[in-house]
Amino acid sequence: MEVCIYDAEGKKTIISYFLVNDYFKKVCEKYINTKLWNDFIKNYTHFDPYFDFCFLELGYSMENVFFIENSYLVAYNNSIYLLNDMSYEKYNNELENITYPLYNYFDKIDDSTTNIHSIEDEKQDFSNGLINKINTFFDMGNLMCHNDIALKILNQYLISNEEIGKLYKAYISKNSSLTPIMFFEEEFGYIRFVYKMFGEIILVYSGSKISINQKAYIDYLSSHQQFEEIIKLDKDRQKTHCK
Repeated sequence: MEVCIYDAEGKKTIISYFLVNDYFKKVCEKYINTKLWNDFIKNYTHFDPYFDFCFLELGYSMENVFFIENSYLVAYNNSIYLLNDMSYEKYNNELENITYPLYNYFDKIDDSTTNIHSIEDEKQDFSNGLINKINTFFDMGNLMCHNDIALKILNQYLISNEEIGKLYKAYISKNSSLTPIMFFEEEFGYIRFVYKMFGEIILVYSGSKISINQKAYIDYLSSHQQFEEIIKLDKDRQKTHCK
């Protein structure tokens, strides 16, 4: 499981996927205590800032990401885009044409941009996002779909955790249509929180994977909020409409 990292000048480094975070940490060492670094990292407490800093400030890119051959992550206009089926030369020539939804993209994973916070029962600032097993909420923010926020979180795990990398690679090998959001729902019990216009709420979750804390929060919301739908998925992603 190797990826190719390119610096802003195009110098290529081949490295194990799960060591990418450590690699970028070393790159960042020369910037520690600079104003550029201190301003950038002020809102990072949940995830490391190294990947975002190297991409968004230093112009790095990466090839063969998410176990997709000839795919690239590249920074452009303060976002990070996933480009598939491209040679390095074609990707360089394509930058000015990058737009969403032509390509998937995600933004910084700092606490502020992603509005990462622990959910409390009384908290009512609902928005679209994901809830993990310990009831940490990840906000979609300006992203267009739940799969984009899942992609952003998955990227952080793949560059630092070999076991999750192996698990995700095995998961997508079963079916090419499987997506990061499905992976987090089925393997890690993430809840998909959909907040629609006029206040309707839809929850999507895997019934066999959610934690006691998540179940308690679902029960709380069920008794305090107007749900349009609560969808529980079984191991084959068959839906049970609980409301």
